[in-house]
Amino acid sequence: MPVDMLKCSELEIKDEKFTGKFITIINSKSKIVADTLNELGFRKEEAIAVGDSPDDAEMFQAVGIGVLYNPDTHTKGMGDYEITDFMELMKIIDNKNKKEKLK
Repeated sequence: MPVDMLKCSELEIKDEKFTGKFITIINSKSKIVADTLNELGFRKEEAIAVGDSPDDAEMFQAVGIGVLYNPDTHTKGMGDYEITDFMELMKIIDNKNKKEKLK
């Protein structure tokens, strides 16, 4: 499957190896998400973010639904949902779509 858009921190590569140095760093996932939603013309309520670390809690504030994937003790309770299998994400999306149709 092709990737249409990628926004991430960029690491330096020399001689086909990662040097460990950052070229660019994303400091605010929530700002990147909000900017991307704006760029694509989506509302916050139409977006779902999936994350697995405490750093993702801020990102969840920028979307309608925050989903934690394989949460550990430091991340439990930070999202709207917690999943261990990506098929569970499909169920969350399906339920959200059904609720939207009822409105």
